[in-house]
Amino acid sequence: MLSRLALVLLFAFAALGQSDPDPNFHERCDGFAVSFASKSGDAYSDDMTVTIAFGEKELQVPIDADLYLPRGPLTKIPNRCSELTAIDIGADRVLLLFAKTGRPQFDGLIAVLLDTKQQRIVDVEHKFGDIRTEKLIVRRAAPDAVDVRLIYEQLADAQCDCADAAIEEWQRISATNDKLTGKWMK
Repeated sequence: MLSRLALVLLFAFAALGQSDPDPNFHERCDGFAVSFASKSGDAYSDDMTVTIAFGEKELQVPIDADLYLPRGPLTKIPNRCSELTAIDIGADRVLLLFAKTGRPQFDGLIAVLLDTKQQRIVDVEHKFGDIRTEKLIVRRAAPDAVDVRLIYEQLADAQCDCADAAIEEWQRISATNDKLTGKWMK
């Protein structure tokens, strides 16, 4: 029997014209692969882990189990994946971006810095902000930085707790000395 939350989410996705999220998403990107895997096989359980594979070498991203979703970019910047956002951000460095569900609120941005030469995860951050759009709006800021459109604030005196009250700004995500940092670009 489906839980009440599962039914609510099922109808919400159907109403939006979206298919159910994949409990075992996998994508082969240029130089690596990314997998989101649900331990239970339930697309709505907060039990997914994220794995990066460089050929036979698999690395689990050091983040808590949750419900993760791919988010492709709305950009002309070359992207290493088709359904995920993976952008070169320096010598042998790739910035992988995806979403962590924030239901019933907005999804949060997860950023992973990859070293493609040494085939390792360099840094992980999930404090940059929440995502308002289905696609990630990304622009190149510098060879080692991109700007991502994220929610800066929610209007406190708005008459709704809705997307219309979410104010977006550019969050600059930089990879400096193998550390991801963010700065609001208001």
